[in-house]
Amino acid sequence: MGSPLYLQFLSLSLALIYVYSSDLPSVIEAAQKENVRGLSLHSLGRHEEAIDVYLSALHSLSQEIDATSSSNVIRWALNHNLGLAFRHLGELHKSTHYYLEAVKYNPKTARTHLNLATNYHANGLVDDAMSHYDSSLRALLGTRHYYRLAKSFIASHKPPVIYGGRVYKVTNPFQYQCPPHMLAGEDADLFEFRNMTMRQNNWEVIDVMVSLLGNMGQGFTQKGGTVESIAHIQSAAHIIQCQLSRSGDGGVDELKSNDKVSEMKSLLNQLANYIFLSARAGCQWSVLDWSEEFIANINEHELGKNRKPSLLPFDTLTINTTAEWKRIVAERHAIDYPVDDFSFNHLYVPFFQQQEAQGRLARLLETYQNLRLGFISYDFNNHPTSHLSEGLFVWHNRSNMFSSIEMAAYSYGKNDDSLYRKVIANAVGGLYVEDNDESGRFYEIKDLGFIEALNLVREKHSPHIVFDMQGPTLGARPEITSRRLAPIQVNALVYPGTSGSSSMDYILVDRFVAPPESANHFTEKLLVMPVTYQMNFYEREGELLSFADPNVIVRRESEEWRKLRIKEGLPLRQIHQLHGNMFPLEANSAAPFVFANLNKLDKIEPRAFSAWMDILKRVPNSVLWLLEPSSKYRNSGKEDTLKEMAEMHGVNPDRLLFARRVNKFSHLQRLLAADLFLDTFIYGAHSTATDALRGGLPVLTLPSEQFAGRVGMSLLRAVDERLADSFTATDETDYRNLAVELAEEVLSNKNSSHMTVLSYWSEFLQSGQSTKLFDAQAYTRDFERASKAMWEVHMHNQQALQNNQMPLPKMHIVVCK
Repeated sequence: MGSPLYLQFLSLSLALIYVYSSDLPSVIEAAQKENVRGLSLHSLGRHEEAIDVYLSALHSLSQEIDATSSSNVIRWALNHNLGLAFRHLGELHKSTHYYLEAVKYNPKTARTHLNLATNYHANGLVDDAMSHYDSSLRALLGTRHYYRLAKSFIASHKPPVIYGGRVYKVTNPFQYQCPPHMLAGEDADLFEFRNMTMRQNNWEVIDVMVSLLGNMGQGFTQKGGTVESIAHIQSAAHIIQCQLSRSGDGGVDELKSNDKVSEMKSLLNQLANYIFLSARAGCQWSVLDWSEEFIANINEHELGKNRKPSLLPFDTLTINTTAEWKRIVAERHAIDYPVDDFSFNHLYVPFFQQQEAQGRLARLLETYQNLRLGFISYDFNNHPTSHLSEGLFVWHNRSNMFSSIEMAAYSYGKNDDSLYRKVIANAVGGLYVEDNDESGRFYEIKDLGFIEALNLVREKHSPHIVFDMQGPTLGARPEITSRRLAPIQVNALVYPGTSGSSSMDYILVDRFVAPPESANHFTEKLLVMPVTYQMNFYEREGELLSFADPNVIVRRESEEWRKLRIKEGLPLRQIHQLHGNMFPLEANSAAPFVFANLNKLDKIEPRAFSAWMDILKRVPNSVLWLLEPSSKYRNSGKEDTLKEMAEMHGVNPDRLLFARRVNKFSHLQRLLAADLFLDTFIYGAHSTATDALRGGLPVLTLPSEQFAGRVGMSLLRAVDERLADSFTATDETDYRNLAVELAEEVLSNKNSSHMTVLSYWSEFLQSGQSTKLFDAQAYTRDFERASKAMWEVHMHNQQALQNNQMPLPKMHIVVCK
């Protein structure tokens, strides 16, 4: 459900500048001093005060002096620092404005172009970001000669092909060599550039170069350029290795210090993470060959030295490691976000601060008759988050049973004007308009800074409970939730793991994704829903698809089914007629069996893929139906990569077919063209599996020991606990055997009236008999009961404290039917 890349940028630096001249105008000298004062405030985290100082200095310059070379330098510095200050406050639009102003005064400054590029990158404007990264590189190197050498150096780090034309060997970045002499076979130009970086004594130059190359690599990843991405990031890693190779050779002190060496090794880990993510996004699994060394380096140089780990929490979801380690990574990231000193919760407030915190809580306690729930997300648009949660808002609005509960939405993502966004906004009364007593409770906070957004929500809505429907994924703004929008905050729906944050009190789960023995995987307490943690909604007009009408059930080999297969380009004839006489099948055999996995391709892992190839070999009359990359990755070559990997496993690559990208309605309609959905192992299908089940396509899953890999089992149990056993494997061998047995039963019963397990399940799903998983009304009732239970526990503790009694310890909450 989450996105594959949660961007983390390097090198956002302040500008400290002095212009030396005997006849320097006093106003410029004063502005320089004010810039230094602003920097001091900035370094103390007093960003608002620093902004006031910078703006005052700029105003003085504009009033008293015309543009000169010396005044332009200080104007550049002040605008640059304003850009960074507003970035720290989360006000990217203002930050970008001042960086653009800074570029006007000094168009050849590498730092400003780099920082401006990161703003564009964070806003999803990858092409603009890449342009400024390139400008930063040109400005940093200074001459066309060194720029040309840099480009050659980057090109030399493209990963070599190890099979076909699309399967690459991803080099271990920890093993680069950087001797002061030419390596065997090394090009003279490449040696010149490598030697130049190794002899560079200015750490800031190295820092900027490494940062922009690493960030450019992320940009290429997002644009689908896996090879270019890896080349840029590997180049940055090689430069760090060059610096590490001479850290004790008598160079400048800052490069010899243990702290700087440790910082460089941490930076190397971060670059390794970028390589890891880029390779995984491109289905280049040779990167896993050095994953253990990567994790060992994180343990030694980051977690072991109390540094923030290079891997972001979301990055860990696709790595086959322990839940405890993933929790530690999440906790270490979470402690870097600011915490509100005056928390709502008296249990965590020092005694001398309780009176001030109590004042904030008073209004909430007085208005308990109307329990206010808030939902914060980047994805209130055409995104699975809205597809799933829409029903919660709709059914809450329809029901009078819980009229004492009020809902609001806080959106900091794009407004795509989609129907999903409009429905959610209408369900909470419409868009919030300032100074309008009749305005709705859909709050647009995208362009607000962290503190501005926090104050708006607290003052205008004042929620009792906030559900964070983002977690540490792409676009997240943990700087807001870490300060607490409400007395109770819940990690809900989107991120299938712990937030690691003390500001999150509960995590929304069910007994299958988080059985009792897994409680120590989470820093939050468990809020256990009675059926499934996942909200679902398929009641939109036009998406019912006549599922509840048994007269229109689509059966295998029927005319309607044949039309579906033809439309989707799936085979109706046995395999040997399509791909040559590879498989000696009987002339009258059944239509090929279609295994499917319609997740994004970056969820596929080599162990699951290997299992799928074994299944295809054991079921010769079958194909595998995968989802084509999105439009921005259309030229990435992922399909060719997977086809070549199939060939490496001894499977005809033509047996891998790719489904078109279509809207949700069309996607649900076409699912019956397949026979069985094969789940991945580490990070399984979530909303994709729910769509499959709603479309009548059974899901075969192998639950892991962690939340991200147990959702398939949860969904199957919510459909029917007895039948779910037929599609829940106990181990990998059982998974392979079940897939083969289910397929062979269908293929051998073409002309039989015998009801196979798959056909029974498909008709069961289509008929509407399965109500628990898709009953949005019942889910809403359970969700609101869960909310009231959390608030009642909180209220009990507040009253206990007021009466000098012992409050209840933090506890899990289990919601029963």
